[in-house]
Amino acid sequence: MYDAFAKVGTGGQFDYQRHGKNGQLLDLLANALGVPGAYEQRRQFLPISNINVGLYSQQSGLTLEQTLERAGWFARHFSGNYKPNQPYGLDRRTARFIEIGYNIGERGLYGHDVEPPP
Repeated sequence: MYDAFAKVGTGGQFDYQRHGKNGQLLDLLANALGVPGAYEQRRQFLPISNINVGLYSQQSGLTLEQTLERAGWFARHFSGNYKPNQPYGLDRRTARFIEIGYNIGERGLYGHDVEPPP
């Protein structure tokens, strides 16, 4: 699970919607402590960041259900967009982009010259 966190978790390598300044763990800590500006928000990248979550999870061998459960857990603990009244605690749009990414992986549409994650 740590590898997924480092890759697609809040401020991770493929989380293009947030750009940290001090490294993922320090930025998360600063954010949790309420330090303003821990992340530069890039909302225009929300779709691709969540597509990355779905694709990465599918390639890692998770089911779609497991993917959505984990994404909801991450949202609850590390993001300001947790929605307790929605399935998995995910905004509908966020969940939909995760599903799209997952389906891209299932259908093999991600590019065959790229090595899938272990």
